[in-house]
Amino acid sequence: MRKNRKGFTLAELLIVVAIIGVLVAISILIFSRHLEKSRDAVSVANIRSAYAEALDAYMTEDLSGSHWTSDSVHHVWINHNRGKGYVDAIDVIVDIKSRSQNNWSGLGSRLPSLLKNVRDNKTPGRYALAIGFDSAGNPTGASLASLIKPWQTDPKVK
Repeated sequence: MRKNRKGFTLAELLIVVAIIGVLVAISILIFSRHLEKSRDAVSVANIRSAYAEALDAYMTEDLSGSHWTSDSVHHVWINHNRGKGYVDAIDVIVDIKSRSQNNWSGLGSRLPSLLKNVRDNKTPGRYALAIGFDSAGNPTGASLASLIKPWQTDPKVK
């Protein structure tokens, strides 16, 4: 006569562990993809905010000389080019969260037209969003660049 055995066989337990392993592997891939998309969304939002702040600074700040703006969320540098006699650029310090170069996961197409050519960088960090202006005060272009050496150690930029 057979005894009444309760429990699972080793084969059944191995199958369950294998299924759980496959599900975890798939979940990690999906999670990491969505995490990168969220970083890209934050980066695009930071660029958009920095652009708006640069335009605000151009319209409201004293444009007679180069200086940091006083009441800004971002660190905004107004570059009054004495040789040209007008503000030719405004640099805004912006945090980029993206970890890989991927065109902002397609979100870059939603940026204002002037910012569509701004490309993401390969490493997260702080960058200068440089916005150029012509003599009439119209924005002419924008780009992301590494912070210049003095700004990396300037306490106003921290």
